[in-house]
Amino acid sequence: MEIKVLSQEAWEAITARMALIRERYQRELEEAQRDRFYSTEEVAELLKCCPDTVRSYRRDGKLAYYQVGRRRLHRWCDVAPLIDACFTQAA
Repeated sequence: MEIKVLSQEAWEAITARMALIRERYQRELEEAQRDRFYSTEEVAELLKCCPDTVRSYRRDGKLAYYQVGRRRLHRWCDVAPLIDACFTQAA
């Protein structure tokens, strides 16, 4: 594995770009319907992870859900804090 060292300018450029991406992402999410229910697959897409990870979050109590028949659905207000936590960890 090769390790590369970034200059301060390169790091600042990367963090500035990430801030812009996050702002744009947040604006788009704010425009989304907040009362909508999301499937496990849709939540996985939002979190950029696999559906098994979403199931793990549910099982561990990190993500609330509603069961309708055999389907487990998630409200936006339950998913948003998890997205924020993922972005905070990455930053």
